[in-house]
Amino acid sequence: MSLVHYTNPTTGRISVYESTSCYDPVLKQSRPKRKYLGTLDPETGELIPSSGRAGRPRKQPVLSESAAAITQAQYDALQEKLNSRNAEILKLKQEIADIKAENTEMKKAFLRISSVMAPYLVK
Repeated sequence: MSLVHYTNPTTGRISVYESTSCYDPVLKQSRPKRKYLGTLDPETGELIPSSGRAGRPRKQPVLSESAAAITQAQYDALQEKLNSRNAEILKLKQEIADIKAENTEMKKAFLRISSVMAPYLVK
């Protein structure tokens, strides 16, 4: 078992891993198994351990009453925007339905005209 330091070339952040070798019988070679331990503090050089909670969602902070009031006002404003957008969407959907109906009528008229004109068209 050994410690492996990885330096991110973009940020310069140093990550520390615990590495152990494990034999892979299929490939007949040893492969490293690594466990993330944390990062190194750039000033002191000490290890800042990871929380061990990778992949878990973070808890939302509890809001105070004043922040909740601001949030409620923002919520009301967003709800109003949402309602106006929904009304606009319904209006546009109705326009689309009207255009489709008009398109269907035009297709029928075209088919009637083409069936009447078919004998007169040059082949």
